[in-house]
Amino acid sequence: MKRRRRNVPPRIRRAALVLLAVVAGTFLAWRSVRSLAGVPVIAARHEDSRRVLDRNGELLRHLPSDEWTRGRPVPVDELGERIVQATIVAEDQRFYEHQGVDVLALLRASSQALKHGKTISGASTITQQLVKLGRGEHGLRGRSIGDKLFEMAQAANLEEELSKDAILAAYFDRLSYGHGVVGPEQAALFYFGVRARDLSWAQAALLAVLPRAPTYLDPLRHPERARVRQRVLLEALHARDDMTAQELRYALAEEVKPRAHQLPFDAPHFVDMLAREGRLRESGPTKTTIDLALQRDLQVSARHHIAKLAERGARHAALIVVDNVSGDVLAYVGNADIDEPTAGHVDTASARRQPGSALKPFVYALAAESHELPAGPLADVPLAYVSAHETYVPSNFDGGFSGPVAARDALATSLNIPVLRLAASLGEPRIVAGLQRFGLSSVASSGTEHGATIALGSAEVTLRELATAYSTLARGGSRPTLRYTSDDAASEPVAVLSNETAATITDALSDPLARLGGPAVPRGYGLAFPVAVKTGTSSGYRDAWTAGYTRERTVVVWIGDATGAPMRELTGAAAAGPLFMEAIERAMRDVDSPVSLAADDALEEREVCPLSGMSPGPDCPHAARRRVPRGEPKGTCALHRRARPTRAGWTCDPHGELVAMMPPAFDAWIERQGTARDAHGTRLVSASRVTGCADGSKPAASVSLVEPRDATTFLLDTRGETRTARVRASARVAAAPTSAEVEILVDGRVAARLGAPFETWLDLPRGHHDVSARVRSSDVVIRTTDASRVTVR
Repeated sequence: MKRRRRNVPPRIRRAALVLLAVVAGTFLAWRSVRSLAGVPVIAARHEDSRRVLDRNGELLRHLPSDEWTRGRPVPVDELGERIVQATIVAEDQRFYEHQGVDVLALLRASSQALKHGKTISGASTITQQLVKLGRGEHGLRGRSIGDKLFEMAQAANLEEELSKDAILAAYFDRLSYGHGVVGPEQAALFYFGVRARDLSWAQAALLAVLPRAPTYLDPLRHPERARVRQRVLLEALHARDDMTAQELRYALAEEVKPRAHQLPFDAPHFVDMLAREGRLRESGPTKTTIDLALQRDLQVSARHHIAKLAERGARHAALIVVDNVSGDVLAYVGNADIDEPTAGHVDTASARRQPGSALKPFVYALAAESHELPAGPLADVPLAYVSAHETYVPSNFDGGFSGPVAARDALATSLNIPVLRLAASLGEPRIVAGLQRFGLSSVASSGTEHGATIALGSAEVTLRELATAYSTLARGGSRPTLRYTSDDAASEPVAVLSNETAATITDALSDPLARLGGPAVPRGYGLAFPVAVKTGTSSGYRDAWTAGYTRERTVVVWIGDATGAPMRELTGAAAAGPLFMEAIERAMRDVDSPVSLAADDALEEREVCPLSGMSPGPDCPHAARRRVPRGEPKGTCALHRRARPTRAGWTCDPHGELVAMMPPAFDAWIERQGTARDAHGTRLVSASRVTGCADGSKPAASVSLVEPRDATTFLLDTRGETRTARVRASARVAAAPTSAEVEILVDGRVAARLGAPFETWLDLPRGHHDVSARVRSSDVVIRTTDASRVTVR
């Protein structure tokens, strides 16, 4: 039997066609909108704030973004299950089921809105919220139906491009929890002081409800509002079997007490310096070279020391610790207390200050490298600098004079007169250029002419520069480039000194016996390891320094008043010395196998005459063991002789009194002393007054600069094309062999070599010039005159 066909009423057929057309049209329209919307550009990680970390990854400071927000991105799998699940239930329960747009949630929200005449619940998915947040970052904001439709289309497209975990990670990295806090990790640290993975269910639920209304639900201002939402969320988590009944009971009973936890604020001046000098990454973490444990210990030490010295005008302190191998700055205390009201905010580690005697080791080093440092004694006798405007009469710190003194002892005891004589011999231009090679670049920045007093630290430097210079000595003459962050290039060594010179300076600074009579560092050398130390005090007691090093670490300490006010007679040894000793001791605690400063193949121990520094001669009354460069000294002492007095002076006599025949620099001092003796009781006499000695018995020739005279002004010769002044130079030489020649030096460089009668003409350009003379021969020691300062206009 043939089945009868049912007739579908035309009305139903038309309705079905219309519905089909609507569905098809909607589908096509949705595809068109999605095609037009495209895929939003969403960074996998979004960091709008900068974290500054120590060398081990510990947080020093968390700097806010331009919008004053702080975020700390963490991979989703490191956040912990509780905050992730609580957030999904609070924001988008069907997150893992929809494809960017939750149609069921849309229908539910629309039905509730029609029934109640207002919005009862939202329907935005986490993906849609992420799109909205991303658009906001590009300044695209809107609340119209068109904007909503556009966001839905982009969300659907995004789901095809990214995994659910990637979407969730990008969403968390942008989620605001109030008080400028972005992301669940930063929120957990801010409100509860724990990592997100360590949150309890009660804490996680409280944080999860905040992003909906972070101001209205602020748990610090409106804890009850947040608590009500938290309880609702906990019940929802239990209903979905995300929590057991027992976990729910514990969570509801837990008394959650959120509070604003203080963010780390370590090494404040150091972090500010990095930001000021553009050393921080524009986004993300910057890993520094700072050792946080060392930094905190020394920050506390600095505060304690300043508290003891405050009544004597010392209000501020700074110090740096450098790893001599890598050049890494391990500790940077820019000021003892950033909250000190007068100038605690000032980074005195970067401020220019006068270093005082802390600069002397580098003048000695430059003199040694330039062959201006005699093996014999330096003259610690009265000295005067006469110019057209004033007469400068320098003195030592104690006001006295030692007469002849070995260079190592003059450096170790920080005598002023000998180093001034060396500076005059070198000339200021050579000293400035040499100090810059050590990394002391500020010495030339002021444009001020210091003359020989630059050797006493009259030119300003920064503590950071001084740390570079002392680290150069510790590294055997190889200058490091200080590193502050892991992004800084590895330290490229720059050869500044010979290893022999650096070792000689180190030997003098690390010998406690050589320091006897000089500024004593409190607690002396009661350390378990040798350390090279130099102190410095600037004019008027405005700056107190102690700098020093082991083979592994360099420490430089400054004490003073950042406003420039003087302290009450606080020296570098008394003020900065104790903090230095504490700092170097603490810094060396982290060194596993320290290498002794004495372990240097550049030096060997030899027996020398303590007065001349040469090998002991037959008449030398004493000998001392000294560490000297290999192959030194080259020659035998010619100072000690036996002589008897005559009416005119002295004459050599093998049966006479033991005397030391001193060069001309000591003549006036010996005459004023009447009977001058050295530290061992040997009588000192002027070599020029001794006759009857065998050839070569006298220690050296003498030389004096006759012309030009000091403080003389010459005029340019404008008639020629050279634009120079014609200046006559002449020298007078005594007790020199016929083979001797005189060198005329202009600004530290040899301008002419002369035989008798030792006269010449110099062509000098416009400006100030230092002119000096020295005599040299293969069989006599070099002697150099003090420089004459002349001006050419």
